[in-house]
Amino acid sequence: MDINLLLLACWLALGGTRPLADADLVAIETGVAAWRAEVVEPLRQARRALRSRGEIGAATRADVRRAILKAELHAEKIAQRQMIEAVVEQGLLKPGPAATARATAEASLEAYRRSKGIALDADFARAMDRLLDLALSADA
Repeated sequence: MDINLLLLACWLALGGTRPLADADLVAIETGVAAWRAEVVEPLRQARRALRSRGEIGAATRADVRRAILKAELHAEKIAQRQMIEAVVEQGLLKPGPAATARATAEASLEAYRRSKGIALDADFARAMDRLLDLALSADA
């Protein structure tokens, strides 16, 4: 699950855009897929792999993990910029139909869930509800 894409959907909803459709999600994900696969994910895997590496001391391991985390977060920011570029290229910043930000964000998150084949169970529903509460309360 791509939290950056979920947060982007909430941000767009706060801006009064229409809900993201399947084609929008594909365009956004396509624009960032190579960067994510070739840079972000390998950094994340390297950082996580250090948790169980006992051949180096804990302090050294922590230092290396912090350095990798810094690079990972920088790479994530670049991915976020790529997503915004895709949004602009797709013309998704145009105002949408009158709806609450929450209703628009819910529709976008539902489209994302369906596109990924994620089961709609109670845990997922609670997680998305919490995400919406946190992301949309930033506007209050």
